[in-house]
Amino acid sequence: MRTICLLLALTGLSIAASLAACGPSGVQVPTAVRIGGQCMGTSWSAVVTLQPGERAERVGALVQDRLDEVDRALSTWKEDSDLSRLNRAAPDAREEAAADTLEVLRLGRELWEATGGAFDPSVGPLTRLWGFGSYEVEQTAPTPEKVATALEQVGLDDLLMGEPGIVVQGTEEAEVAGGWIARSRDDLEIDASAVAKGYGVDVAAAALLASGHDEFMIEVGGELVLSGRNPEGIPWRIGVDDPLPPAGSDPLSPMALAPRPPIARLSLTRGGVATSGDYRNVRRAGSRLVSHVIDPRTGYPIDHDLASATVIAPTCAEADGLATATMVLGPIEGLELLEALEGVEGYLLVRTQDAEAPIEAIMTSGMAAVLMDGPGARRGPRQRGR
Repeated sequence: MRTICLLLALTGLSIAASLAACGPSGVQVPTAVRIGGQCMGTSWSAVVTLQPGERAERVGALVQDRLDEVDRALSTWKEDSDLSRLNRAAPDAREEAAADTLEVLRLGRELWEATGGAFDPSVGPLTRLWGFGSYEVEQTAPTPEKVATALEQVGLDDLLMGEPGIVVQGTEEAEVAGGWIARSRDDLEIDASAVAKGYGVDVAAAALLASGHDEFMIEVGGELVLSGRNPEGIPWRIGVDDPLPPAGSDPLSPMALAPRPPIARLSLTRGGVATSGDYRNVRRAGSRLVSHVIDPRTGYPIDHDLASATVIAPTCAEADGLATATMVLGPIEGLELLEALEGVEGYLLVRTQDAEAPIEAIMTSGMAAVLMDGPGARRGPRQRGR
């Protein structure tokens, strides 16, 4: 079988239009296509198996519409999004919220509680203080007093959510069919970006499944969901980035920040996968090089040897949030957290002082079954995949 793909541009959506091939008897057979587009300030792509006569444009539009719906609810860049309205609202003023918003905030609270605050969607004031985001910042490290002040704004105790009822919209009261969100202090700021992309992948995958597609890979900004097998009929092969820059390169140079060949590969047929690391988004604060991963419990950037955490979970939103929390907790506490969670596996890459083996892998007990190659991989027959 041979598939011919033609790349088209359609309202900002990249569509791989497939011409279905014919089998020996002249009967059209399913074909795999790659589709993609833009959302949430990044790109998305998917490889989907289509049935004969099915149009890639329709499937691409289905995914794009669902992702745009999530973005409209959760973006902090759109003034009319649920989160933007929440972050402007007066204390205790109830704002109407979409089902997507409530689901993501509930998950955020659950992760916040389960990780002892290592995952926290209210960490924004600390992130900005350390110079990450679209702000002019000093090149010096913030003072302990500034860190302590920003730390007082962090925490989800003052985030409120509720069922349908009366909400305050500006100076008016209105009854809404959906749920509501509120904050009990005006300096609480919610940013769901640490799970929003993962959640977007989940709902897009659900839309594909509901439309009859059960073999696909879909990703948003590198966070992904897998279902079934790849077009070659084998488990999906997922690469894990090498977290070390080229030897001798400046950590802030384009060479150091450029995409790198994978250091390991996973073999999977289902689940959500997300990776968090400390090497893509860094800056200098005085004489110190700091990561964008801020510990919401202390107010300071992480300072340990864990370079990246790849997490497999039942949903990509869970994997997304847990990967972030693991980076905050560090290799020992992070691994303990992942090992204790049902249906969750983790692959952690840790820096060493050994020049001949500068990276070592530690992983949860079930990870070896899906690790094809790379640090920590078993020698011998290739694994069959999860």
